[in-house]
Amino acid sequence: MAHARPAVTGWCPRCDAVRERATACPVCGTPLAVLDAAPAAPAPTPQPAAGPPEPPPAPPRIRAALALAAVVLAGIAFVAGRAGGQAAPLPAPAATAPATTTPAEPAEQRRRLGWSASRGGVTLTAVAVERAQAPGEEETTGELILRVDGLARGQRVLAFAGLRLRDTARGLFASPERNDLAGTDGTEALPGTDAEYLVLLGPVPPLSQLATVEVGGLVVGRTDDGEVRLDTPTPWPARAAPVPLSQDFVEVEPDPSLDGRLRLEVTAAFVGAGRATAVIAVKPTRPGQSVTGILPVTAELRAGGRALCRQTEMVSGTQVLPGDGLVVSCPATPTGRLTVRLGTGVQAIPMESTLAQPGATTTTSG
Repeated sequence: MAHARPAVTGWCPRCDAVRERATACPVCGTPLAVLDAAPAAPAPTPQPAAGPPEPPPAPPRIRAALALAAVVLAGIAFVAGRAGGQAAPLPAPAATAPATTTPAEPAEQRRRLGWSASRGGVTLTAVAVERAQAPGEEETTGELILRVDGLARGQRVLAFAGLRLRDTARGLFASPERNDLAGTDGTEALPGTDAEYLVLLGPVPPLSQLATVEVGGLVVGRTDDGEVRLDTPTPWPARAAPVPLSQDFVEVEPDPSLDGRLRLEVTAAFVGAGRATAVIAVKPTRPGQSVTGILPVTAELRAGGRALCRQTEMVSGTQVLPGDGLVVSCPATPTGRLTVRLGTGVQAIPMESTLAQPGATTTTSG
């Protein structure tokens, strides 16, 4: 007759699982702790021959101590199994300082200069140098701001002759474009505010590398070709009124920009309300006459031997005359006569100066 299997035979403290009766866990090999070892009652067997009597059963106190020892051993085995089954803790990551990057300082876009030099009553000042990058362009271009004080009233600088910008190593800082202006080589001066002029430099390095600015001369318009006298009524009217014209034109020959003579004609003049105005037309002396290159035409309005104002216009390209004229107008006090001085072409006011930071060692062009 078959015997019933025990319900619980052993417990593995490492796997934390019950196992069939065995001496060790079949999975991890850890000795099993016996929790319930009472088997089912066996079937009666034939009585063996009489022999010596069996020893008496252990007292209840001893059985309790053995059970307690088994439980303690099981707990110790459980703790040991758990400790052996856990993975070693990962080492804490080494503490690292947060990455710090110092952003690059933006390139200087404007550098104030304030370098000056004077000659013959004219003061030339390098005010500032600037640079900018046009959208879509890779190169950074520069601009130089120059101020000219001491010129005749209304006189305008058309170009700077002998302009050179040098760096700290005495090399060229920039190479601005030069043009032939009525036979004189110079870098164009674009009119700015007040007595300031702007010079386009082209590509430039960092502005801190600029060391000196050399200027050979100032190219201005000429007004020595002739003059037109205007007799004005006195007193001047409260509103602008026309002035009668007597000698109304000047003929000049601005070789080589014109194939022949050129007529500068005062076509209208007005005085009144504290202001004087003259209108000058640029006309040919024969049909089909034209201008090649760049021809400056200048008119200066004078009263009592002093200049009131001056205006210069460029007649450029291959332009068929008559072209655009020019208007010269400025505040003036009433007088009985005005003079309009006219001229074409340019003249150079010598400067031969080197502008640099005060205290810097420089040389002056000879």
